[in-house]
Amino acid sequence: MRTLQPDRPVITIGSCGLDIVGRATDAIQPGTSNPAVLRMSPGGVARNVAENLARLG
Repeated sequence: MRTLQPDRPVITIGSCGLDIVGRATDAIQPGTSNPAVLRMSPGGVARNVAENLARLG
């Protein structure tokens, strides 16, 4: 297996998406509106690969 060479550029090609996760702040009540908190974070295969390569140095 080759070792990483930090001085060589890397390009990732693929999808980049937005992950949206919602979580109710209280017990869910059917038939009415329920307050929730939304968390959004970048995602997608190419984005995840790029982040992990950057972490490896």
